[in-house]
Amino acid sequence: MVLIVPFVVQIVAAVGLVGYLSFRNGQQAVNSIAFQLCREIGDRIDQELHTFLSLPHQIHQNNEAAIQLGHLHVRDLQGLRRYFWKQAHIFKTVSDIGLGNAEGEIVAVSSVENDTGTVRISHAATGYNMQVYAVNAAGEPTRLIKVTPNFRTRQRPWYQDAERAGKPTWSDIFSRLGNQDRLTISAVHPIYGSGNRLDGVLYILLPLSQIGQFLRSLAIGKTGQSFV
Repeated sequence: MVLIVPFVVQIVAAVGLVGYLSFRNGQQAVNSIAFQLCREIGDRIDQELHTFLSLPHQIHQNNEAAIQLGHLHVRDLQGLRRYFWKQAHIFKTVSDIGLGNAEGEIVAVSSVENDTGTVRISHAATGYNMQVYAVNAAGEPTRLIKVTPNFRTRQRPWYQDAERAGKPTWSDIFSRLGNQDRLTISAVHPIYGSGNRLDGVLYILLPLSQIGQFLRSLAIGKTGQSFV
């Protein structure tokens, strides 16, 4: 007993100490890896949101330059429609690209996917009713889908938000016309003419569901979730 017990105690103590240190080191390593993973996912979310939210304002800057250079005009709805159609094929992450002018007219291209989509237009000839058309592969209206009577462009929240801000900004979150469950935010950009007169407002709609879809696509272990 005198020989065996101290020998066994030493072995047990040594094994226990080694096991404890191994467990602690392993735990710290796991925590360190988990922290790095969380940080990398957070950085990816931040980068994705930065790209998602900065692109509309970059498009607006390009369109404002085209208007200032005389390549586009806020009253040339047909020219704007063709121009926005081309842009919508290039920047497919945005939902709608449009412009409402101070005369109450509006033109917008929506949801361009696989050369399909819609065009919305309202002006004096339509009685300022919003007409929604299906379009062909060239973006030309082919079939009237829907009419929203008495569409008041200058009373739309995105137009008023831009008018109040006097500079590029974001609208409040709102529900799409005809789809109350689809929450949307709009990047708006006022266009000023001579005498600092508001000639119109460029707008691009971003459905918030795209952010949710991106977050749901992230694989974070078996039970991890991401939030904004």
